[in-house]
Amino acid sequence: MDRAKQGQRLGEVITAANFNRIASATESVEAMQQGGKMPPGNNTAALIKVKNASGGNLKRFAAVAMAAPAFTPESSEAEGTKKSQFWNGPLVTVESITADDTRKIAIMAEPVADGKVGAAVVSGITPAVVSKPASGSEFTGAKAVADGLELTTSGGLPVIWWDSSGTGKLAAIVEVTTGGGNCAAESDDDDCFKCFPDDLTTIEGYNASNEQALTHATTGCLVWVDIEDCT
Repeated sequence: MDRAKQGQRLGEVITAANFNRIASATESVEAMQQGGKMPPGNNTAALIKVKNASGGNLKRFAAVAMAAPAFTPESSEAEGTKKSQFWNGPLVTVESITADDTRKIAIMAEPVADGKVGAAVVSGITPAVVSKPASGSEFTGAKAVADGLELTTSGGLPVIWWDSSGTGKLAAIVEVTTGGGNCAAESDDDDCFKCFPDDLTTIEGYNASNEQALTHATTGCLVWVDIEDCT
């Protein structure tokens, strides 16, 4: 598309073809904003509107935890808002990820200032910013750590690709999944019934030399116990 020069009339630059390109791009953005979908050609992910409740500005491709609806049809925050707007397009608050977070993970599709509303990917394949641990190389997932995602060899969101040449914070392509597989972190407490760790040997009490059974303590935490202790 030709660029306008200073002093040049727009009619000399904007042809019918260029105008149609601008109109198509505008319609794509409006469709994404209204329907929660990626523009044509980028239909690998589903988006929803989210409200930044992290206490700081969120960058594009940052991982966040989905907390709760920003308002419900009956809530005081919805005063003056039609109830139908909740059912047609709920607004969900997002917060910074905590260590071992088991909440639904989303990836920001755009930068959003604290307290403001923007779009986030809640399902599908998307670029993301992840951190690389000090050791390891055969990473297959990205698990929840404080303030983001970290590459891991088991569990977490599936990682399709990550920048093996990078260090610290680096680029990756992840799959934001739905259902039970969406758990972002391994856990050895009662959340394991929803987000079971891939490596059962990480659960407290495991001893490869003894005959054991997996049960739970009075606290609700999963634990390995020796069979002889169960008699």
